Amino acid sequence: MQTSRVGDRMAMSSRAHWKVEVVRDFDFHSDEYRRLFDRSAASGFQSPAWLDATYAAIRRAPLADPFILTVRDLGTSALVALAPLVLRHRFGLKVVAYADIGSLDYCCVVQSPEFEIGLDSALRRDIDAALKAADALFIPKVPDAALRSFDRLLSARRLKMDYSAHPVPLFAPFSEWRDATMNGTTRRSLDKKRRKLGRIGRLETVVGSEPAFVAATIDQIRVLREPRFAETGVADPLKSDAFRAFYGSLKDSGTVRAYQLRLDGATIACGFAMVHDDACHLLLTGFDVGNWRNYSVGLLMIEDAIADCVARGERVFDFTIGDHPYKADFGSQSAPIWRLTRALSFKGWLMLAAMQLKGGERLARRLAPRSYRAPSPPDMVRGAGAAP
Repeated sequence: MQTSRVGDRMAMSSRAHWKVEVVRDFDFHSDEYRRLFDRSAASGFQSPAWLDATYAAIRRAPLADPFILTVRDLGTSALVALAPLVLRHRFGLKVVAYADIGSLDYCCVVQSPEFEIGLDSALRRDIDAALKAADALFIPKVPDAALRSFDRLLSARRLKMDYSAHPVPLFAPFSEWRDATMNGTTRRSLDKKRRKLGRIGRLETVVGSEPAFVAATIDQIRVLREPRFAETGVADPLKSDAFRAFYGSLKDSGTVRAYQLRLDGATIACGFAMVHDDACHLLLTGFDVGNWRNYSVGLLMIEDAIADCVARGERVFDFTIGDHPYKADFGSQSAPIWRLTRALSFKGWLMLAAMQLKGGERLARRLAPRSYRAPSPPDMVRGAGAAP
């Protein structure tokens, strides 16, 4: 293995097929990354727009040092894999973590289909050499489907997290999906409440992906959920200018969609979602808890959003991470989420050992960036930790 360092870049060339680099800057809107992402099995949380916005937020704070791991074909220089990581300095330790400001749900290595095949000991050695800059590896929020992408690059201990993801398979027509999938009590309850609201005024759900509509919806979500966060005593991340700027920066990306449930023109519930391939990931919700608490307006908005996804031919509606019971009423399937850890020094081993002790989860949460630390469970970020 040959090692060289140029500026902010560390490169290692294995004698086999791959060149491993750790870089501080990377153009996620470049043609080479778009090609890699389009061919990969990564989620929308690794899209060019999402990662570009994430690293921009990290640099503005600054929350951590970018630690972007790239793998290229040694013969052609083609980008075949990328792990969007950061190097955090916490408790006197250097921790390699996934690039996240508290908004991400699923971690994954972005890689080409050809690169996924088999293990390469020389590649592993090169990556281990790159990780020597840190004391520990700590990557939470890894879904089952992404475990293989990490296994290709590194060895790490897996720990099942205490919350799950909640995708819902979709099929057409919506009426048949609804009868076959949704809880019967929920169907009857929502039908009754929809009729009641229909007698009060004109009820409609407006859908859009235009930048102005998306930005207005994000701001409306912040306003609508203020009372609910006040009830829980938890600070709403959307009150942070930086957090709103992150979501707002996605409005022009063509990867997001917004929903507004309106009664006589007044918005009473909102949703903000990311769309990738045939999946719609619900990220943020808000509803008018003061005036319509007993009408399940948030659930009505979600039901209309699912109907819209079915009409578009999408095959998954993803409630993302967090275990609130209302998700099961829509037929969601609990999917495990994992944390990957690895000690890279004796100090790192002590830190990870401490996490196994009583109270260790609090230490794990404190590894999140200070300025963007999201409350736990994750649904608190979505909508004050309660069913809409």
